[in-house]
Amino acid sequence: VEKGEEVAVLDSAKAAGEIYAPMTGIVVAVNEALIQNPALVNTDPLGEGWIVRLRLTRASEEAGALMDADTYAGYVSGLA
Repeated sequence: VEKGEEVAVLDSAKAAGEIYAPMTGIVVAVNEALIQNPALVNTDPLGEGWIVRLRLTRASEEAGALMDADTYAGYVSGLA
């Protein structure tokens, strides 16, 4: 999967949204539990609600473009 490539689509009653790979890598796991319990994405996003796991193949080149948690929180609050 290339950085920026769509890896999933989340559907809700109001909208559908694409999930894009934050970095380039090989898909090593897909969370099949989300098929039975998609609410996990909202209720436990940092635990059981993971979507896909990647083995990163270009981490050293791409990691600098990622945001830390505080920077991301500021980014998201600016979207409202």
